[in-house]
Amino acid sequence: MGLSVPKLLIIGAVVVLLFLPLLLRQARSIPMLLEQARAAFAGEDED
Repeated sequence: MGLSVPKLLIIGAVVVLLFLPLLLRQARSIPMLLEQARAAFAGEDED
């Protein structure tokens, strides 16, 4: 491809650094999302 492994690692690191704040922001709501998903799956049987 022309992309070497070190380049891919650097690109990956940059992407991770860019998305880390976003992921951390969403991580606070992950337990709430899991709870909603569990309630949704449990509620499907009752419908």
